[in-house]
Amino acid sequence: MRGQAPPSLPSRKQIDLWRGLPRVGASVSGGATCRRALDSTGGFRGRDPPVGLHTQSCRQAIERAERDRALAVEIAEHRGALDSRVPSGRDQAKRLEMFPFTLLGLRALHAATKDASPDQGDLALILGLTGLRWGELVALRVRDVQASPYTGFRVSRSAPDGQPIRTTTKGGSARSVPLPAEVWQIVSPLLRDRPPNELLFRSPEGGRLNGPNWKRAVDWAKHCDGRRVHDLRHTAATLWLTNGIDPKTVQAWLGHSSATLTLDTYSHWIGTDGDALAVTRIDHLLGAAAPSHRHHERPEHGPSF
Repeated sequence: MRGQAPPSLPSRKQIDLWRGLPRVGASVSGGATCRRALDSTGGFRGRDPPVGLHTQSCRQAIERAERDRALAVEIAEHRGALDSRVPSGRDQAKRLEMFPFTLLGLRALHAATKDASPDQGDLALILGLTGLRWGELVALRVRDVQASPYTGFRVSRSAPDGQPIRTTTKGGSARSVPLPAEVWQIVSPLLRDRPPNELLFRSPEGGRLNGPNWKRAVDWAKHCDGRRVHDLRHTAATLWLTNGIDPKTVQAWLGHSSATLTLDTYSHWIGTDGDALAVTRIDHLLGAAAPSHRHHERPEHGPSF
């Protein structure tokens, strides 16, 4: 703790007790005599006497202990100052930028990945319309496809590449994510005549999916336009929020700890009516029509649930 000497050194209270002892002559050279005197006031309470007590007077030993303690406190203060730097906070923390696809961009990506790998290309669309993390999608079982209260995924596990399947998600709790009709059309054939605990999505060899292998199969680097697979999760979130789905619902679907986190993460991507009004007023001030590229590209319709 900041400002406290290490426990191996005498405390301020003990030094004060030692200083209050009556002088037993000019010097007390016998360690046992000084120990009895100090123990009688509760100064040691089983602790060893200060270093050098057997060869110096009690008063000199006390002064040495006090100097040692003052030095230790100074060091502790210095270390405390280093350890108590102001945290950088979420806004200053190093974070990867997000680049969600528009709905048109997502559909173009899906067409390209489907063309590259007919068996695995659909995963790009599923990720982009459900907001699942890659590891969550990989860990889905047949039994995790639910029909009530709506058709959706029950997300309760995660399987990061190269690690065992975890029985929890990054957010720490299970959640349900609805499936748009076009995703259900992809998923429903995968349920036929399959045991409930089998992985829903599998590699061509029948095993667990692997991220790097999947990206190679769908030629991700060629078609992603510089984006990460995780940007598909951001795509789903921005599609939901820009189509009027309330932040609390989006929070639940994404598995965020709070709606505040959801808005902090995506507010700069979705804009507000105030933003649109401000841009219109600026354009009016400048005497020019608003260029179409200024407006946030909103999909012609949101995912149907």
